Amino acid sequence: MTIQATFNRSQLKWDTYMFLGDQYLLYSLTDNVVRQNPRTTADGRPGLQHTQFARAIDAAVPYSWSPAPGALTLPEEKDCLYVFRGDSYLRYDVANEQILYGPSNIAQDWTGRKDAGFERNIDAAFLDQQDVPFGTVDTYYSFTGDRFVGYDGLRNRVTGGPYRIADKWPGL
Repeated sequence: MTIQATFNRSQLKWDTYMFLGDQYLLYSLTDNVVRQNPRTTADGRPGLQHTQFARAIDAAVPYSWSPAPGALTLPEEKDCLYVFRGDSYLRYDVANEQILYGPSNIAQDWTGRKDAGFERNIDAAFLDQQDVPFGTVDTYYSFTGDRFVGYDGLRNRVTGGPYRIADKWPGL
């Protein structure tokens, strides 16, 4: 099986969506079973139906959010994603199946990515959350070919790279 892109629905779920071309399936990481058989992205994600993202996605990554101190409810953004294809991206609300922002140009909105050569054709991406005193630091990692960059979404800037994957990820 070939997998083109994956994402977890939110930072709180263990369900993983796996994409290939215009189709996807839902896989459970807790019990290692397919929860939903393959279906077209247009059918399963109606908010993407009439966009280029229904035909294929390059990468998807959860929108970074932190619960407010003392909050009793989770923010609405808990089920949002950034979805990438070619030189475009959008912010998508999975829970309500709607585009919140975009499609828009990666180079225009993600400052510094063009200079690093990461303004198009993202092969994979993930969100890394590191606990630090008084909060967390969120870094988006994006991979293209044999290179990657780190990106700080709050400060809207590249935080490291481009680096060769082999130089920074021992064992790969």
